[in-house]
Amino acid sequence: MKILMICQGNICRSPSAEYLLRKMLREEKLETITIESAGLLKQTDGRVIHPKIAKWLKWYGCDAHRHHATFITHKNLAEYSYIFAMDRSIEQKLRIKYAKDFQDNIYLFGEITGSKKQLDIADPMKTKRFLVTTRKINQLCRLWTSYFMEEPE
Repeated sequence: MKILMICQGNICRSPSAEYLLRKMLREEKLETITIESAGLLKQTDGRVIHPKIAKWLKWYGCDAHRHHATFITHKNLAEYSYIFAMDRSIEQKLRIKYAKDFQDNIYLFGEITGSKKQLDIADPMKTKRFLVTTRKINQLCRLWTSYFMEEPE
């Protein structure tokens, strides 16, 4: 199974979810699940992860210093069983742009909580709350790890 995390620029939220979820799934021996991330902004393609996000990921035991932002393309979406959007505006953009092909594979990363208040993960580039964002993503990754432990591949 392949999972794709998507945020605006692929330098904060989606790589955080990628690295944290990958680490948790490996700890549970769910190594057949592949996690990747991408962004909607072409202008961030190739940029390194935000240093504050890299710092907090390291604190959680993830080394993301080699991460470089990847721009999402239609071609690579077909490979993924789950396409996780970090907020509703990203989900909406994905549904509009890829309406015909991937509707059933697009989810909000926060929907695992079952709470409408928890659906969106705020962009730390706007809020400047890098630790809060990383903490929230870590909590959601724990929930998704439990889900994938019970879900047949």
